[in-house]
Amino acid sequence: PDLIVSFNPAYTFLRNYWRVPFVYYSVDSQIDPVAMDEALCWADLVITSSDLLYHRYQGRARRLEFLPHGVNLEALTRSAGQTPADMAALPRPLAGYMGALNQRLDLDLIEHVSQARPAYSIPLIGPYAADEYGGGLNEAQLARLRRLPNVHLLGAKPLSELGAYINALDVAIVP
Repeated sequence: PDLIVSFNPAYTFLRNYWRVPFVYYSVDSQIDPVAMDEALCWADLVITSSDLLYHRYQGRARRLEFLPHGVNLEALTRSAGQTPADMAALPRPLAGYMGALNQRLDLDLIEHVSQARPAYSIPLIGPYAADEYGGGLNEAQLARLRRLPNVHLLGAKPLSELGAYINALDVAIVP
């Protein structure tokens, strides 16, 4: 690889194995303190997701940057109290996924959940066309999903409506 990015501080040894820059992206302070100290010392770059971690690591890393997770709370909460019509029509409980539907989606897992929980509705919310984000799903993959009676391909939604979709779910899944 040209670069190693890890959320686990225990992987700093890879830096010496491949002799490429190592970036440690710290999102949690509740982890092995010995590995954490080593990562802070040896990482070429440490990125923190919180202001608290950034201040905790100051002076302990060669290079330290603060990169908060990006969420537009105003956009997500604007319509959160409304249930979208295509979600209101689905039988509950709703165990859904929101994000790009592409080659990374575990179709075997979705099929398993669909068959193991036939009373659940499984809405898949996000772009899935071949020219969409991440390459979408091919026709064979779409056919697999469409054969499942409780799986619903709802497609991409505008940012202003995503809060309502999230709020309508009983449980979110990340297949």
